[in-house]
Amino acid sequence: MGPRRRGPANQKASSALPPSRFVELYAHQQLGLCDIASMVGVSEYAVAELARDYAIPLRPAKAASKYTIDRDWLYTEHITYGRSPGELARERGVSGSTVTKCAKIHDIPVRRLSRYSPESVNANADIPAVLVPALIGQGVGSGYSASPG
Repeated sequence: MGPRRRGPANQKASSALPPSRFVELYAHQQLGLCDIASMVGVSEYAVAELARDYAIPLRPAKAASKYTIDRDWLYTEHITYGRSPGELARERGVSGSTVTKCAKIHDIPVRRLSRYSPESVNANADIPAVLVPALIGQGVGSGYSASPG
């Protein structure tokens, strides 16, 4: 059976992953669909469709993680100390998405990534105080408000 879908993502996936390459990555190297999709630059869905087109049986999905992180620890490390979900994930040996999911479960706002550390921004006298929250994240606990007041 030939490819069923001819959209740009499916065309990109099929040209980058001929059947032999797909089998090598998926069956022999045991890479997941998400990993293969990232390598090719398409969605996991497009890779799954390609597997079906190639009649390659898909492995069952892994069970959802039951890992939870203590709310107080997560709040202190992420909000108080400003540590990123990725950094906390490495410390705990889990994925960044697991840390983010636990934060959402515990109603802890996840800070956006920032290019600048709070220390470097606060030490720079050329940066107006009103811009500091925007440069170091969401300004959680900063007392600044996005709405006029």
